[in-house]
Amino acid sequence: MAGPASNTANIFKTEWMPAPASLDPGDAVYAIGDVHGRLDLLQGLVGYLQDHVFVADGVRRRLVTLGDYVDRGPRGVGVLVYLRGLKLEGAELHTLKGNHEEYLEAFLSTEGIAPSFIRLWLNNGGRQTLAELGIDGDDLADGAPEAVRKLARERMPAEALEQLERLKPYVRIGPYLFVHAGVEPDVPFTGDARGLTTIREPFLRAWGWIHDFVVVHGHTICGPDVLPHRIAVDSGAWFTGILTGVELQGDRLRFIAATFDDDLGKLDRVPFRQIPARGAWSRVQPRSVSDRARQL
Repeated sequence: MAGPASNTANIFKTEWMPAPASLDPGDAVYAIGDVHGRLDLLQGLVGYLQDHVFVADGVRRRLVTLGDYVDRGPRGVGVLVYLRGLKLEGAELHTLKGNHEEYLEAFLSTEGIAPSFIRLWLNNGGRQTLAELGIDGDDLADGAPEAVRKLARERMPAEALEQLERLKPYVRIGPYLFVHAGVEPDVPFTGDARGLTTIREPFLRAWGWIHDFVVVHGHTICGPDVLPHRIAVDSGAWFTGILTGVELQGDRLRFIAATFDDDLGKLDRVPFRQIPARGAWSRVQPRSVSDRARQL
């Protein structure tokens, strides 16, 4: 569901609250959860940050997007193109890979791909990505995968393919590890660790946690939420209409959300969300998307 033509998102913030780790005083980090095709919400949130947060005050600011840009929502390919062209003023951009980008890459690059994979992808939002390219997912399900795959590659914008290649598996900043899904709680972390884009348990409950970092993640729709070992920011933008991010400074954090609704009542649809309570949010005046943040 696209936003209004003006693409003016309502921005909400929580109060500052204690963070589970502390950044250096000269650092600030912002992480945005799973977009899943909601380009309008991403533009609204980035536009707000660009116009009102990323200011030239000597602070080193970094913006991390946590993956799952495609599938389920209407403009996933558009999100990839947008990120490829995004030039932030006052902040560095780090774009991470999610499992849905892995699905898309596998489909585009694998000849003779298994029918079981095709069914999995279509049933998990792949139909919406194909529709954005003007392709009927039923053509893929009905047994013409090679023809559909070739057509999808032809129609995929070059900028989207370039952005897929640029995605990182993770980034570590101070005491925080930013990754799409999470990490094995009781296995020493390495750069080629398994499950970075797919893990849920035992990561979510931190059974046997051994790490010296806090994980900031998406993938599981349980955000916004804070626990001693993790910060969750996936609020299910594709079905709640709320895209959530977290702002980390020093030993504190706050959540920021973009929506086209007048309140955040649809956060009640998020499974397993614990805090902050709805009453902790305050509304910022509606903000138009910054020209500097609009690339499409």
